Amino acid sequence: MTEDGMNPYSDPSRCMLVLNAPPALEDSLVDWLLESEAAGAFTSIACAGHGADPEHLSLAEQVIGRQRGVQFEVIIDRSHLTGLLAEAQARFAATDIYYRVLPVFMDGHL
Repeated sequence: MTEDGMNPYSDPSRCMLVLNAPPALEDSLVDWLLESEAAGAFTSIACAGHGADPEHLSLAEQVIGRQRGVQFEVIIDRSHLTGLLAEAQARFAATDIYYRVLPVFMDGHL
């Protein structure tokens, strides 16, 4: 900690927006994020969700115990977060995209 009580590795002006979406939305989300001035660079990862509400799973997904998906990790200025989430809500309403926002403590290139 610094003298002012701040974590020297924390950047309160930035955060990570994580989006988990069905695979069918991958191309649409990639296009939207590439078009967005707020999003900048991002990462996409194939993933599987576990422990989801059975009502959100197909019969096959219930049998194998996981739901295939794609995850996006977007480092974004906190000042753009509300606007980007509102845009996502308008563009992808009722598509079952889950999101979370995490603090960015440190990032860079090695």
